Amino acid sequence: MSHRPDPTPRRALLSATCAALLALPLCLSLSLSGTANAQDTNPLRSFRLYGHFSPAIISYDDGQSRHTNLADNSQSGGRIGFWLDLPMDHGHTRFNVESSLGMRQSASLSQFYVPPAIDLNATAIRKFELIYDTDKLGSFSFGQGSMGSDGVTESDLSGTQMAAYVGISDTAGGYFFRTVNGPVSSVRISDAFPTFDGGRAPRLRWDSPDLTLNQFGTLRFAASTGLEVSERNLVINDALADVGIFYRNRLGPIEIKGSAGLSLADSNGQDAPQSAGSLSLLHAPSGWNATLAVGAREGAGEYHYSKIGLKRRWIDWGDTAASVDYYHGQNTISHGSRSQSYGIGLVQDLDRSNLKIYLGLRRYDISTAGGAQFRPSTSILFGTRWVFKRLDGVHLRNGRDEVDWSETE
Repeated sequence: MSHRPDPTPRRALLSATCAALLALPLCLSLSLSGTANAQDTNPLRSFRLYGHFSPAIISYDDGQSRHTNLADNSQSGGRIGFWLDLPMDHGHTRFNVESSLGMRQSASLSQFYVPPAIDLNATAIRKFELIYDTDKLGSFSFGQGSMGSDGVTESDLSGTQMAAYVGISDTAGGYFFRTVNGPVSSVRISDAFPTFDGGRAPRLRWDSPDLTLNQFGTLRFAASTGLEVSERNLVINDALADVGIFYRNRLGPIEIKGSAGLSLADSNGQDAPQSAGSLSLLHAPSGWNATLAVGAREGAGEYHYSKIGLKRRWIDWGDTAASVDYYHGQNTISHGSRSQSYGIGLVQDLDRSNLKIYLGLRRYDISTAGGAQFRPSTSILFGTRWVFKRLDGVHLRNGRDEVDWSETE
């Protein structure tokens, strides 16, 4: 019989490291605030507030019973945050704090557990980081924020991500499949449909400067080391160290967006290498688009995901986007298992109201080699996302918005 090492010392070390990484941005920002105030006496010129609200109705049918709840859409959960720019002699430093609105997450629901409607806890703090931008060496980030491979499976130009995207488990990841004989199994949606993507955690991160290749597009690299973070049904981050590469280009009428990442993940207390990536193409004149994503983890299977979509402005209110997608996983539950999911996504933008209205329909099927048989299940997702309008005159001091290459929702 094999014995797994006692994780208690490791957990204690991770907790101490977590506390240190979270405290670092605050200490550094306080030490730099004197310099910032000396150079810019108007605080509004270096401050920007942002956020959005994304409530949704999630209805899950496990083949025998239906469960319907109001929750925050985990694909892009409601949040509020701010950027503070701290000018320096060489480069500049930015401080970012972001918190969720504390609503129950769609991915945390299950047949046996419905979280409180509002639950503010430690995981509500999404970002608490200090970012030092240099002219030649890129940027260095300290504290709670996105890992270097966060978002590498989410390069998606379809416009339907709120309703349907590679993160299958964001809609109903905590629910359990039901066996054909009736009892609920121990297999959750999130077990069968992983993405092997990075997440958010206390970490140290480096981002390279943009590497412009003229007609061949632009590249950016990222690398980080951080901690595992999870809460009940939600795995917020299991990448311990990773690297990511992000690509952008436009060739005539075709927009291209791609990313890939390698990471060392914590898998049931053991270190496991994993890789993932995605590519999306959009034909701007017609609105037709295609997206592909793949991922694999040692000992935890692999998958591929594909999507075809159409995005056009049929009405003056805003763009309308529709898509169909397919996810196929192998060995994600156990050796010889298969998982399949088909989805339809519809999203309508209302530009004047900073609002999106969306509808997502999805079917889930799994099978195991020589084991239990499971009933197909379905989910319906209907919701909105309202982006808070920026306050007039509140912006980053350098007068430009920072581009978030990694799509870290």
